[in-house]
Amino acid sequence: MTGGILVVRFSSLGDVVLITPVLEALKRRVPERRVVLLTRSDYAPIFAADGRLDALWAWDEAEESLATLARRVRAARFDRIVDLHGSLRSRLVTLGVSGLTTRMDKQSLKRWALVARPPLKRRRALRPVTIRYLETAGLAGEDPTPRLELGGETLAAGRAWRQGLAGGGEGTVVALLPGARHPAKRWPLDRWIELAERLREDGIRPLVLPPPEGLPGPPVLDRPGFETVPPLIDPLDLAGALAAVDGVVANDSGPMHLAAAVGTPTVGLFGPTSPELGFAPVGPHTRALHLGLFCSPCSRHGRHPCWRSRRVCLEDLLPQAVLGALGDLGVKPRPVSEIP
Repeated sequence: MTGGILVVRFSSLGDVVLITPVLEALKRRVPERRVVLLTRSDYAPIFAADGRLDALWAWDEAEESLATLARRVRAARFDRIVDLHGSLRSRLVTLGVSGLTTRMDKQSLKRWALVARPPLKRRRALRPVTIRYLETAGLAGEDPTPRLELGGETLAAGRAWRQGLAGGGEGTVVALLPGARHPAKRWPLDRWIELAERLREDGIRPLVLPPPEGLPGPPVLDRPGFETVPPLIDPLDLAGALAAVDGVVANDSGPMHLAAAVGTPTVGLFGPTSPELGFAPVGPHTRALHLGLFCSPCSRHGRHPCWRSRRVCLEDLLPQAVLGALGDLGVKPRPVSEIP
């Protein structure tokens, strides 16, 4: 089958999740058009049960060259390309396509001005990336809230995972996600410890969900008394588990966006990559916590170490603020009889 609309976003986990408002809006506005998503094979499974898609193209660069993929795209003769990656790779893949192509403007100059050190810094916050994705696709004004459509099998697996916790997963369970790709984005260990202790005092079960391989977090797992589970490597398994808990606290990371997109009350912790860059979790069931310091944001992705004497933006972000945000989102102890 040829024709239709190709939406392109290769990576990473959080960015791929954040394109879902575009899929939702396309399904609503042009239900007669064929919609195909092209993404990396690592992230394709989270869209396997997505009814907003007519086809899912999973690209594994170890098995298919960029040139071969480009030929496959051209052969499909799409009427329109929506390139939400805007990278050299996505440009090469869609080169020579005869249909209309719109590409994401990464606003590199504005991002540079935001993360520059004072006095070069310009405090002009970027709009949420979900809104910019919609505008790229010609869908301005649509709901920018990301939503993942998980199949019944994944949701059932998530419930089974929770039931496999100590005590059958009873009580109110809040998952703590201490991982982040770059160390500068990780909330300090002593803050996670204090948060877990305060949650227990309030009758809520803190559950440490360690990051997948390659995304190290602080050594919370070595602390006595912490309830932990093995890391969930597959994004689909992780999505099912996050859908099964009652709340999530996470560093700015892909799993944070995954938790928000499955509808779980989510509190995101921001430091060097403040929400001004446009990547805060979106929706009434989310909160983005940050201190709004003069020096933040200082890094587009959190790769660079802090240039100050200490990481004030995260070290001074207190567990009390997290507890307040969870309470605002309705996360509180509940009787076992209310657990589905």
